[in-house]
Amino acid sequence: MVSAKKIFLIEDTTEFARISGDWNPIHTDVIAARRLIAGEAVVHGILGLLWAIESYVDNHKQPISSIHCNFLNPITLGKEHTLKIEYEASNEAHLIIYSENKPCLRTMIEFQGVKNTEIPQRHVSKNILPDKNSFNDLKQKKGTIHPNYQEEELKKILPKTLNNIGMTSLSSILCLSKLVGMHCPGMNSLFSSLKLSVKSLDSNIGINWHVSRFLNEIAPIKIDFDGSGVIGEIEAFFRPGIVNQKSIDSILDNVESNKFKNQNALVIGGSRGLGEIVTKIIAAGGGKVLATYFKGKDDIDKMLSSFTKHRLNVQSTKLDINNLTDLNKIILNESISHIYYFASPRIIPNKSKDLDQTLLKNYQHYYVDQFRVVLKVLEKLSNIKFKVFYPSTIFIDENKNDFLEYTQSKKEGEELSCNVEKNCTNIKILKTRLPRMHTDQTVGIAKLKTKDNFLVMLEIVKNMSDS
Repeated sequence: MVSAKKIFLIEDTTEFARISGDWNPIHTDVIAARRLIAGEAVVHGILGLLWAIESYVDNHKQPISSIHCNFLNPITLGKEHTLKIEYEASNEAHLIIYSENKPCLRTMIEFQGVKNTEIPQRHVSKNILPDKNSFNDLKQKKGTIHPNYQEEELKKILPKTLNNIGMTSLSSILCLSKLVGMHCPGMNSLFSSLKLSVKSLDSNIGINWHVSRFLNEIAPIKIDFDGSGVIGEIEAFFRPGIVNQKSIDSILDNVESNKFKNQNALVIGGSRGLGEIVTKIIAAGGGKVLATYFKGKDDIDKMLSSFTKHRLNVQSTKLDINNLTDLNKIILNESISHIYYFASPRIIPNKSKDLDQTLLKNYQHYYVDQFRVVLKVLEKLSNIKFKVFYPSTIFIDENKNDFLEYTQSKKEGEELSCNVEKNCTNIKILKTRLPRMHTDQTVGIAKLKTKDNFLVMLEIVKNMSDS
């Protein structure tokens, strides 16, 4: 049975950060979150849980006694999420949050608990930067954490939950988001599960916590907590951070100074990942580069600042792959001879056996439709010779069942390239099935074997010069 629907916005996560103290950028910074594990800003797990409780709790007059919650998939911004009642009885309810038929959160709530009506002492934290722990830093980590709630805002956004369990227990649940997102694991955190019991208020002013299980980086750590009207345990993963590509100083040491002086390149999607590494390689080899970005201005400015002392011939420009009306002008004004096409949405697996048409259309838009627009612009400039690089994927050869939509769209991009080359004498396209490499797109909890980004892309740039 459907109980409620909601589309979460960045305003929701920002408001929740204020009342919880959890300012982890994966929730509050849409630009920084592009480079993290979800590829976009996601809703705080505790915010999703409290929305589910707030939407349901009127069904029960008894206070909540316990909450068991598993955070299954990210709750993302701008998409409709549906709360469904899976099971309910007089003192128990099972709730699930879905998005696009995929479960994001599953929780079991038990009732007949206690309501703590006391108003806890509020501790205002001015720190909005999460702790940057290494994995080994977490081994014996412990501490005491205090509520950071805003009483009037809680009354406004969570009135039913507040009425059910009281200010002390609710502010403590909020505090658990701050514990995970800001302190342990901190910056590189991923909330996995929560088991919590509401208890009578004790003498503890804050919540005492400690890491009780610490195994390896692919297993969640366990954190036990007790105080301020709650007791229980948390499981959280230490997630990968931002992937940094090889520095320009290192690349300059490994590329011949004039190796790519014949390239006047446009790198579409040059602010990070493979586009970033290609920009550095061409520049180090004496070529001229115009690297494009869309949302990643900070990323590309940081890269360009590292070039300053080397006087490399690199510039940047904003380019929306969905609006290429200025592409002709850019190519002519900059005398572009080589084009590297790295425009891409977030690459995500599909565990279902059924082809996801929405996912497929999104991939086709970037890898086929908009690439076709780029090629049509080049085709009209028939008096100029162009060399184009189209990155395909080795997943096609490996028959990756979790990436059927991705591989199908890349195959269509290859076919498009072949057809254009046959009919356009001024365009030559190098299409290469790239191996898995270490980028923001491929990073995950489990560490998989990857090829060296620099070595793979150096060969590509060499082939673009030689072909």
